[in-house]
Amino acid sequence: MLSTEKARLLYQATRHLQFCDIPSIDLKDRLSLATVAAGLRPVGVLEAEGLELEHVREEVINHGLLTCISKAVWSRIEWPGNHPLLRYFLLMDESRKPANTRRVLWVCANPEDRKKLKSSPLIKHEAGLLLGYPACCVQFQIEVDVKANAEFLTALIAKVGNDEQSVAQALKDDVGVEVSDDVFAVENVPKTDERFPFVIHTACDSCLCSAECQSAQINASYEKLALDLDPQFHTGFLQIRALCSRLRGASDTDRDRIYQEMQKIHQQALYDGKRQSAKLR
Repeated sequence: MLSTEKARLLYQATRHLQFCDIPSIDLKDRLSLATVAAGLRPVGVLEAEGLELEHVREEVINHGLLTCISKAVWSRIEWPGNHPLLRYFLLMDESRKPANTRRVLWVCANPEDRKKLKSSPLIKHEAGLLLGYPACCVQFQIEVDVKANAEFLTALIAKVGNDEQSVAQALKDDVGVEVSDDVFAVENVPKTDERFPFVIHTACDSCLCSAECQSAQINASYEKLALDLDPQFHTGFLQIRALCSRLRGASDTDRDRIYQEMQKIHQQALYDGKRQSAKLR
């Protein structure tokens, strides 16, 4: 049975394992795993690039959940069929080959979803909905991807010409062009950290402007779970999300200091709290 208690047991069993060497991602991966064990969503995914992935997988299976390993969360974007740059989008897809060493670990609460993951590659829209992200946020991210890639290709064509062979070669050679950061909606990441620090996805503009959106509801339920797992984990999670927002625009010296502070908080959230709990027992 999926429950908060199952999530807590799995959290304790994997506490000594390193999910990721970046503290902010490590804690989010732990919460992501717990949401599936608690029954808050049917599927989660860990993108720790293989860091102790097999050991995590063993504990996940030992606690009654199902797993699946793949090379990526999603295989391709479903490009608009009527887009004037469609043929160049397809060229870009062909030029992008995932690294053979990259792996992600899917965690499933039921065999039907595991079968779905193994049966066919996912497009980004399918992956987002399967992971329990709000449909509006999934669609927003797809639209951002299309717009950003269109601007990149427009700049690339202006540089090398619109001959498909020239564009394909430029993509292969990783020819650089300038594209504005605004097109990537980069501000949505720190804004999500500020408004909805416990969600796993990046919130869309609509959610960021609403207090009663699906992102807000997910954030509330995930925060409650984090608190139920361990109050020290909950505190550390919030502290690290706040530090992430300070990294933007920081000098190299400040970034090093902030990162060291993150590592200290990460240590306290996971390991110091465990030792204190042992003493209390």
